[in-house]
Amino acid sequence: MTNQQIAADLFNRRMTEIIALDFRGIGNEQEINARYGYKHGWIVVNGESFNMEKAFPNERFPRFPADQGLND
Repeated sequence: MTNQQIAADLFNRRMTEIIALDFRGIGNEQEINARYGYKHGWIVVNGESFNMEKAFPNERFPRFPADQGLND
């Protein structure tokens, strides 16, 4: 597996646990983040840092306000 694939897998596994925390109250966010090496939106894999955009290069993650368009 490449570093990018490992990071994508870690993001997916972390998100699964975060959703369980949000909906069922299972776990602790600090423990989950520590388990996956998640800090301030980044995960480091073998010395290479990944955010969601780098871990999932074929997906688009809209940001506010630039990607929201204009309201007249």
